Amino acid sequence: MSDDIKNLLEKQGRAFEEFKGALAAEEKARTTESEAKTAKLNDELTRLAKDIKSANDRAEAAESAAARPNRGDGTKSTPEEIAYKAGFFDYIRKGNENGLRDLEQKALVTSNNADGGYTVRPELDTMIDRVARAVTVMRSLATVRSINGRSLKKITQKSGAAIGGWGNETTAPTETGTPALVELELTPGTLWAEPRTTQEFLEDSDQNVEAWLADEAGIAFNEQEEAAFITSTTGTGVNRPRGFLLETPIANASYAWGSIGYIASGAAGAFATASSSVSPVDAFTDLLHALKPIYRANGRWLMADATVATVRKFKDGSGNLQWRPGVTVSEPYVELFLGKPIEYSDSMPVVASNSYSVAFADWRRAYTIVDRLGTQIIRDALTAKPYVKFYVRRRVGGQVTNFEAIKLMKMATS
Repeated sequence: MSDDIKNLLEKQGRAFEEFKGALAAEEKARTTESEAKTAKLNDELTRLAKDIKSANDRAEAAESAAARPNRGDGTKSTPEEIAYKAGFFDYIRKGNENGLRDLEQKALVTSNNADGGYTVRPELDTMIDRVARAVTVMRSLATVRSINGRSLKKITQKSGAAIGGWGNETTAPTETGTPALVELELTPGTLWAEPRTTQEFLEDSDQNVEAWLADEAGIAFNEQEEAAFITSTTGTGVNRPRGFLLETPIANASYAWGSIGYIASGAAGAFATASSSVSPVDAFTDLLHALKPIYRANGRWLMADATVATVRKFKDGSGNLQWRPGVTVSEPYVELFLGKPIEYSDSMPVVASNSYSVAFADWRRAYTIVDRLGTQIIRDALTAKPYVKFYVRRRVGGQVTNFEAIKLMKMATS
């Protein structure tokens, strides 16, 4: 564990103890001053939790990079890969395509063309993915598949077969039922970003142009992807991933495949209060157990920052906070609520009337993301002079692939 992470964990521990004390004081005498202190400490806990997770991600990335000499998989780069790296670097910096064209003519690379763009180097593509994952929670939670065809067809079993029964040695067995199978097709849409810079920036040898490009493209991809995986501004999911909140919600007691079951919070546009017949913790417990045990074991909460700040104050019937910093061997540096990890996403709706502001799922089983080929890039030094534009594109799709593995909380009485 690095010193930075240790320091952050110590700060988190102190902030947690202060938060508990401030919350107790607020409950005894609710004043503007006590509420402001609790809110400030709540914000500090949110910031520290994110800083700890980011620091841990950076440490893991650095450790992984150090263990990946040369190409990244423990093998040495081939002469063609070395040539491609040099040619790609020359193309990014100066717009010189000769090196890449020579490789194409020698049939050493086949996925590039000047009109459709050049495929970025594998190392740069990994950098872009790492930036995206660092700020896009859905990519780190869901199953991610790379495909070469136009779509991914996935067969899912939505019900089990009747496997037999009881009887004596003369009982004639009946034919077992067949499981219900459905075919899902995930078709990628085109996601693009267009960072721009000056030629002078590209010419300065002391600048890490590839890191800049990876950061700019990764952040732009993140902003578009995260919203698309959760919901969609078009409301249809056409030409982009289909967000899980676009699926039909239904009261969990009436759940059927193709819809997502929900549990009501117990209050209109809010969480239930501790004095109501259904406490906020009761609703979360019901949501937790709405998932079958096979999915519940790997379940994670997904909420916006503001929702987590509210949930952090919830107590059980004995007055014990149900939120924990969550430094454990199995889940290092992850916050816990009711013993399950919390993930943040500001693409989740904030608490409002009839909003679905909390999701609980085994995300690996619930949602699948598909990436078509690699990231393509076109350098344009003409249409926005004196700037140089980089049109970066990738094809990404995604949708719910197991409706049983995800449940929602609706901010309503029913």
